[in-house]
Amino acid sequence: MSENNHIKAGRICGNPLTGLCERIVIEVQRVFDGATTRYRSKTFIVNLDIADTLPEPFTFISSESTGAPKFENVITTRLDNCRTRIQGELIIPIIIRFRDGEGILHSSNSEAIIPRDIILNTPASALVPYCITNAVKLACELGTFISRTQVNMVACVIILTKIICPTDIVVPTYGRSVYPETHEGADTICDRILGIDIFPPIE
Repeated sequence: MSENNHIKAGRICGNPLTGLCERIVIEVQRVFDGATTRYRSKTFIVNLDIADTLPEPFTFISSESTGAPKFENVITTRLDNCRTRIQGELIIPIIIRFRDGEGILHSSNSEAIIPRDIILNTPASALVPYCITNAVKLACELGTFISRTQVNMVACVIILTKIICPTDIVVPTYGRSVYPETHEGADTICDRILGIDIFPPIE
């Protein structure tokens, strides 16, 4: 953005009240509470879907989480002082990499399941309900095939659980952002074509 444009994001120079022109309502995701859980050596037995044509024995290589987890079979129990006991199963999508009996690398999608039983602060009952969100990272380089379709693995896992509620807040603003006109690059196909001489130069 232009240096002369004062309606833009960035550091405030001078009096921060200068330029304030309105109050607006913004819908945000308010975090009421949150906690992290870390497992250095969490054991899982996971199921794989492997083609019958692949030759054994299989050798485990690695595994990692591949997306957002699901939180299922959730039971919440209200406790004193706005505390809530949260129980459920965290289902983490993972990918497992392995080699077959001929040394060829393959991969298979699966799920790792972690039972959860935690206590967090939750808001009082209201028209807009709160929700429970989880962010997970799983990584593993230690595992063994216990059958053709099952792997026993030991993984490192970190889980961030948050209590979220949509909330409307009022904030002061400097108005709507102002953006400059786009400056297109000169090296376009039209520039090259339109810049061609009509007649070849005289040598």
